[in-house]
Amino acid sequence: MDSGFTYSNKDMRRSVVVVGLATSQAQFLNSFEHELRHLCDDIAVASGMPMQGEEVAYLTGDVNSLLWADVHDFVCCKCNCLKLQS
Repeated sequence: MDSGFTYSNKDMRRSVVVVGLATSQAQFLNSFEHELRHLCDDIAVASGMPMQGEEVAYLTGDVNSLLWADVHDFVCCKCNCLKLQS
């Protein structure tokens, strides 16, 4: 519970991100954002992006937006209220 991991093979330019079951929406978001940071760091290093620059910040936002449909149900309190009560 409340954990995840990220593995990146920079030579193959492939990554796997796993976020486990969470005890709350907030904890899921915490784990997701933690793993997203690892993913973006790995992409930045493999691509030669400066870690302190805007490129990594935009990359993080772009990846977050691309994954929104996949994580929405895990973090949206309004959408999950009925699911959590049953």
